[in-house]
Amino acid sequence: MPETDAYSVKKLSPSEPMVTIRLFIEVPRQIPLTKIEKTLSRKYGYKTMITSPYSLEARISMPIRLLSELLDKVESTIRDLSVKASSICIDYYVVLKTDKCLCNIYDDKKIIKREVLGSKIFCLVEISDDIVAFIYCRLDKKRYQTIRFLEKEKFTSSDLLQLPKTLFIRCKWEDHAKEVKRIRYNIETFINNILLETM
Repeated sequence: MPETDAYSVKKLSPSEPMVTIRLFIEVPRQIPLTKIEKTLSRKYGYKTMITSPYSLEARISMPIRLLSELLDKVESTIRDLSVKASSICIDYYVVLKTDKCLCNIYDDKKIIKREVLGSKIFCLVEISDDIVAFIYCRLDKKRYQTIRFLEKEKFTSSDLLQLPKTLFIRCKWEDHAKEVKRIRYNIETFINNILLETM
């Protein structure tokens, strides 16, 4: 069940959504991982965490109004690392700190599925003909929600509580520029078709 990380929630203002992008990077044995880590943190401003002798996670968050700047930075990062890394996977989501859960206030006609578990609400919302948004709301003291995106054809589970995190992580793409463009399209579609309608 996908949840957000404490780092993203800590950076939230009450009114401004944040976009978080995580890169999962594996490198060949002959390339020092510490060198990659320094490039990510010093040149691009990522928070990094080494997860194994040959892999690390890099994470960066910016306000949604700086989406273009964020995605330009991510595209440059992937381009820079593509000749050094043996594998790059990407995960991204929007984090919104608010008392209003989008699952409760959005048009029911667009909600494909909705489930409640205590103070947590989950729903799957259609945001375009081919893209759905998975929305996870916490209505306890933390009061935030995360929004992830998925091609409609990839959603096969009937239980929103059992969605694997790997469902939202992409590891294979032919063109990193097209991949970043796809992320931009999904987030901008969410802004225009859901966020602006409900704020």
